[in-house]
Amino acid sequence: MVSIVRLLLALSVALVILGCEPSRQRPDIASTPVAHLPVHFEPLVTDWGRHHIMGKLIVDSGCLRVLGDAGPNGPTPSYLLVWPDGYTLNSEGDAISSEGTIVVAEVGDNVRFSGRLVRDESYYSQQLASSAPRECVGPYYIVGDDVSVVQDEESTELSLPGRVAGFRRRATSPMVPGWTAYPPVPWGASGVLTVKNGCLLIDLEENIHEEMRMIEWPPGFYPDLHDGDIVVRNGGGRVVARTGDSLKMTMLAAGGDSEGAFVPECNARLWAAQKVSNDTLPITLLRHGQVSSSGQVVVSAEHYSERMVNEEFRNRHRQTTLEITNGCTYAGEHILVWPDGFSIGQDDRGITVVDQRGELVAREGQDVVLKVKSIRRDDLLGREIVQKTPPDCDGNYLFVGH
Repeated sequence: MVSIVRLLLALSVALVILGCEPSRQRPDIASTPVAHLPVHFEPLVTDWGRHHIMGKLIVDSGCLRVLGDAGPNGPTPSYLLVWPDGYTLNSEGDAISSEGTIVVAEVGDNVRFSGRLVRDESYYSQQLASSAPRECVGPYYIVGDDVSVVQDEESTELSLPGRVAGFRRRATSPMVPGWTAYPPVPWGASGVLTVKNGCLLIDLEENIHEEMRMIEWPPGFYPDLHDGDIVVRNGGGRVVARTGDSLKMTMLAAGGDSEGAFVPECNARLWAAQKVSNDTLPITLLRHGQVSSSGQVVVSAEHYSERMVNEEFRNRHRQTTLEITNGCTYAGEHILVWPDGFSIGQDDRGITVVDQRGELVAREGQDVVLKVKSIRRDDLLGREIVQKTPPDCDGNYLFVGH
């Protein structure tokens, strides 16, 4: 009898335990509070259409991450997000807010992030790792100005009632930082953003005959009004172009223009833009060396010395073409950082860079041979100049020798 009572008691306890077992949570919802929310204090880099990732926002071992896309190779990557200062989590750890008020994304959402990947072996990656719990490992992704929830039915055709009848943009696709479905291509012809017959068009400047192109803008871009002007904003809401601005774009097809379908209502062919550059932005000349009173952006002398000039630049010549992109001087994908005393000039043939004596060093659009040293954005010296780089300029650096 005692044995039967014990058996019934054991069964009763088991049923109570089974009855009280909590239902299984969705794997993308946090079962424990977020233990670590890293933030950065860099200028929010503008998304000009190319550098972003899209994936599901998850909490893994107390760390807020995004599941990216593997691209053509490898497993699905998971990135620990480093948020701009001002972003916070709610008490449940399942929503992220900007400035503590506006909820921009919830755990489980499919979200597009602009920004950049931090290299695993870099100085900055080591800094982030040293301040994070052991569970919050890299790779790290620095979040830029675009944090947007991507709906299942993302609209790719928009309008601005009474102003623009048709505005086209590409749908967001999963991207891996550093990898793109499209190879890098040269910039296309510059043109002026204009409205004609209710269509937002690019009026090409380099053609004798009037020639218009309708743009298929990058993901997240949309038309809007600002101070009475028609503007184009990126996914983060930042104005990247307004009517009257001179723009250039890289097209999706390698080797030149991407001529799409003819749009009869706009009497123009469709151009699919991979990346946008606004030629109307003011030019900032980044410089290294001693701090001067000229107001130019410089890097302090603490990390720069004559040894760097005399030894590290020796025999490191590079032939390149000087480009002006979104207000910075570039050689390919690298931002050029000039010696102290160099400045921007202009003559009847265009924009130039001149040295301390006012002599011509380089001209936009022409080849030049420079002594250079590559500086990564996430290295010790790169971290200093990041703080002084305009948010419209993105990429690693080439320091130019004297």
